Amino acid sequence: MVNFLWLATHTLLRDLTTLIRVSATNMQLAPPNRPAVEADDKEAADQTLPLIKRCVELAEERLAKLKSDHVNDATKRLKNFLNHKFSWSELNTRSRALRDSIETELRSYLYYQYPKAKGDKLRTWREDWKAPLAAFPTTANEIFCAIDCYALGHDTASVFHSMRVAEHGLRALARERRVKLPKNKSIEWATWQDIIKALDDEIKVIGGKKAGPAKDAALEFYSGARADLNGFKDEYRNLVMHVRAFYDEHQSLRALTKIYAFMERLAAKMDHKGARIRWGLR
Repeated sequence: MVNFLWLATHTLLRDLTTLIRVSATNMQLAPPNRPAVEADDKEAADQTLPLIKRCVELAEERLAKLKSDHVNDATKRLKNFLNHKFSWSELNTRSRALRDSIETELRSYLYYQYPKAKGDKLRTWREDWKAPLAAFPTTANEIFCAIDCYALGHDTASVFHSMRVAEHGLRALARERRVKLPKNKSIEWATWQDIIKALDDEIKVIGGKKAGPAKDAALEFYSGARADLNGFKDEYRNLVMHVRAFYDEHQSLRALTKIYAFMERLAAKMDHKGARIRWGLR
């Protein structure tokens, strides 16, 4: 699906219709068989040129991604009028050709209108997830897909992508803690349960450190993250991965909200580079 602003496309079609009407009116006023605009209607032509330019610019900017040869060719033919004399009949023909090619092309696509509130959430996703995206840039596609699926009403798919976001956080925690897995298993190939168990072992080590603010802060961070992950695993991850559950929009939004809070927690202390957090533990 190619995304472009409906307002801009509507404006383009409206302006092309204006060009068609203006050229048709001037065709009626002009003497017959005159090949091009002459001095007596040059003022009208000068007033028309900015509208031609705007139509061409809108078509090039908004419709190029459609990769439609007939739309692109019609745009180029209309663009030629910006540098050459034209007759009103030619302008009428070329404006009609571009408008008709756009309308024909758009009929071959299916379009979906997002509910307003969900569409607004999709518009602002980068700003809303600014901190997690800055710390973990490779999560961008999964975050977008989770929000987009929620906005589209594909709620089970949204939960699936939310769990993939959480998995980035899970593995980032494992790298930051330098966890050791059985049989030297790579973190990238470890199961959630493998990593959660290894994190439990790390939390026990921290629990044995000297009491104080550093220990309290570290335990709060890792125990909270571990609790989130265990909750995700039991409430969502295992069920959605093994086709044991389907979710509605309220459940998918709740999953998104929980995942955001989890990733924001991690982003406050660490990032994708895996550098150790300096807690000052002794």
